[in-house]
Amino acid sequence: MDTSPLNSLLTLRPVTSASHPARRRWIGPPAYWGMQAAGWGGYFLLSISSLLVERGEGAALDVQDSLAMVVFGVLTTHLLRVWLIAIRRRRHSGFGFAWRLLLCAVAGGWALGGAMSWVSINLLPREGLALELIESAGPMTDYLEMVTRSIFFVGVWLALYFGTHVYFEYQEGLRERLRLQSIAREAELAALKAQLNPHFLFNSLNTIRALIPRDLDRPRDAVTSLSELLRTALQQGTVEHVSLAMELGMVEHYLSLEHLRHEKRLTVERDFSPDALRCEVPPFALQTLVENAINHGIAQRRAGGTVALSAHLRDDRLEIRVTNPGCLGAGSTSTGVGLTNVRARLELLWGSAASLEVVQAAPDQVVATLLMPARIASLNASA
Repeated sequence: MDTSPLNSLLTLRPVTSASHPARRRWIGPPAYWGMQAAGWGGYFLLSISSLLVERGEGAALDVQDSLAMVVFGVLTTHLLRVWLIAIRRRRHSGFGFAWRLLLCAVAGGWALGGAMSWVSINLLPREGLALELIESAGPMTDYLEMVTRSIFFVGVWLALYFGTHVYFEYQEGLRERLRLQSIAREAELAALKAQLNPHFLFNSLNTIRALIPRDLDRPRDAVTSLSELLRTALQQGTVEHVSLAMELGMVEHYLSLEHLRHEKRLTVERDFSPDALRCEVPPFALQTLVENAINHGIAQRRAGGTVALSAHLRDDRLEIRVTNPGCLGAGSTSTGVGLTNVRARLELLWGSAASLEVVQAAPDQVVATLLMPARIASLNASA
């Protein structure tokens, strides 16, 4: 990942159809037009302020020049805004985005300069010295002067526009981080409440297991798996990361209980690369996806089905997939709390670098894909 200061400064959240519908992309919100009016209105007032002191014969022409600059400036910068939104539909590196900003400034300056030069030569009346200067220097010189001035104004507009977006996204990100930290603290408090007396819980489970006759292997195995599952959950409740191998160990205890419940109706396929198993993941992330796959996929089908688990490295990212039969939203009573909590934890740990998507990949196949930066877990997280 590019962690250079330029990349951090120039990185904005990618534009999506949800964040910028067609009306907002092409027309813009009221706040945008308010800032346009304030900026270009301020330029117009400053440019004609000399009229309060001097009332020469060229004053009226200066007003017309300024008014034309405001009209074409608003039109040019608005089209630049549409172009910038199109650029932001894809994620770019800091230098890639800076290069595109420079291209926008130059293109906008040439367009605005061309429009102003055409207006100056063909529409506005020129008399006396002004007419002589244009005729002696030629249209090209007038055009280049207009372009130079226009590139400066467009550059200032881009700096203000982009700087405003960076500031507001920083404030929004700060509020989101505080909200996610609050969620994490609440989850930690809930975990602490669940650990009021774990020794009593484990001792009770061991007592129940001892009461089961030794020839009844399945109930004894069920109590053992439940005990190990609870022990692992309590150990992982106070850490931010664990290795995928450790997370998979807890998932296996859960799967052993589900096998007792569903028997031959549940088949599990596993495909994990050794490098992926050493990477760190949030606790309970994979377990939540597997639980959803079984409860909303296998349990809803009389014939059961197969849950496929896989984890591989894709470039510098860890990709975890859980595939199960079923249809999204088909008679489901799920509240989505589990997936919401996983997404909140990913946002808190990695921001936009991590994601969780659940899609209908085929008519009878649901795929949950977990993407996050590939980082090797520490010894404490993989113990």
